[in-house]
Amino acid sequence: MTTLLSNKLQETTVQTLQKVLQTVVPNTQLHLKWLNTLSYLEHCGSRKIHRTDFGRYLNATILTHMAEEARHALYYKRLTYRIDAKAPNDYRFENMLCGFSGYRYFQSLDSMVQKTIHQNQKFNELDRLTKNLLCYLYVTTVIEERAMIIFPLYNKVLKESGSTIRIDGIIKEEEKHLNDMESMLPNYDTEWQSRLIEIRNNESSLFQVFVDSLYRTVIFNS
Repeated sequence: MTTLLSNKLQETTVQTLQKVLQTVVPNTQLHLKWLNTLSYLEHCGSRKIHRTDFGRYLNATILTHMAEEARHALYYKRLTYRIDAKAPNDYRFENMLCGFSGYRYFQSLDSMVQKTIHQNQKFNELDRLTKNLLCYLYVTTVIEERAMIIFPLYNKVLKESGSTIRIDGIIKEEEKHLNDMESMLPNYDTEWQSRLIEIRNNESSLFQVFVDSLYRTVIFNS
């Protein structure tokens, strides 16, 4: 995929997502489901880190990331209660906005990166723990890059709508996570820049499916 085409698709995705959010935020029920979806995805991220066997690579940076993802999940969940004290407690798909599509995006991304690393002959000599770390670094990098598009856009729509909800603190922490990943990646993959481009392009396609699902659900049914 050329850079120009990739940028055009990215621009279209952002425009579509903005339309979705501008419809979601003023609608209490849709907003509740959106916040629950964000909470769920943050929970998935924290759970994935917790379940990964890092072995000798487990450090304060990874532990901090895991803890902050869990805290973000709790923050978004509490925001649902601020909007409606009787908001659902669970993560059933019907209580989220395109919950299954969000789940599929996260799982497909993780699977894609796993294949990229584990099926690459360049990494044959690496042990399992190092491959696990590389998968974590790449998945986290593209997810945090995506977060740095979604969250500022969501925050902007919140402000423009007059909502009292703000996520500035989360944005700062996600940016710190991204910086941490970018500083670690070169230490474990000499070809990280070209590989990251490939993974970004694949992530973009996966995320577009999620955005299309949001658009169909929110815009077509509004």
